[in-house]
Amino acid sequence: MNRQRNIKLLSYIFIIIICFLCLLFNYITINKEDYWADKVGSYNIAKLSSLYEIWEYLKGDLHPIGHYVFLYYILKLA
Repeated sequence: MNRQRNIKLLSYIFIIIICFLCLLFNYITINKEDYWADKVGSYNIAKLSSLYEIWEYLKGDLHPIGHYVFLYYILKLA
């Protein structure tokens, strides 16, 4: 009984350590790389005045337009 309790306690400690390390590494890498430029670009495209303008702007883009259309309607609701 005591052995099972120790194994369970060690499992919890291991999971907490892994979660802490993941948060630490995520904090370190998110500050080093520029992930936010993509988000700002999506926002700027989605806030164009019409879906036609979004379509014209993204004619040569390889990414699907659905993401921008979704953001367009979300921004209209906000």
